[in-house]
Amino acid sequence: MASQMWLPSEQQQEQCFMNTTSNSSRKKNTTEEKMRLVQAAARLIKEDIKSITMTHDVYPSCDDLRSQVAGTEFLPDTLK
Repeated sequence: MASQMWLPSEQQQEQCFMNTTSNSSRKKNTTEEKMRLVQAAARLIKEDIKSITMTHDVYPSCDDLRSQVAGTEFLPDTLK
């Protein structure tokens, strides 16, 4: 008995195409959504940094800035 090659029906081919198309658009939408979230987070962090009131009379020492504990005092709460 000769083996016959199985070919999908037109409906199966159409469904396969639709799945591929929707998967690629879903991936694109997911990537775009991730970018929107990252950009929104960046705007919030930037606003928090700008809202920090600092005095220019006294600057922190280099050791304070290098210290993980003391250095975090200069960060907004959103970055701690």
